[in-house]
Amino acid sequence: MSRQLGASVEEVIVDLWRRVLQLEQVGLDDNFFSLGGNSVLLMVVHSELSKQFGRKIPITELFEFTTVRALAEHLNEGEGPRSDLMVIKEQAIKQRSAFARQRERRIKGVP
Repeated sequence: MSRQLGASVEEVIVDLWRRVLQLEQVGLDDNFFSLGGNSVLLMVVHSELSKQFGRKIPITELFEFTTVRALAEHLNEGEGPRSDLMVIKEQAIKQRSAFARQRERRIKGVP
């Protein structure tokens, strides 16, 4: 499930928290744990956010930024050049791995 085009970070988080916490409404300044969240539910949120934003989000950040507004602001900070750099690094790692596999096949005589 990837982030929908046009949806703000806040909207994505609110929708996710509503589903996970089974609530009709979630405000921007509501605390995840005050709404009934716990560490197990936070793991679900962590997994979904990582998928939707296509990047690794340290779980500790979800314990630190416990409101929709604070978490959205924090995640928006990471969408700049730093995020682009992470993507480039990940692509480089994948390319090196592909070249290494190709080299191993050549050494073994496999086309």
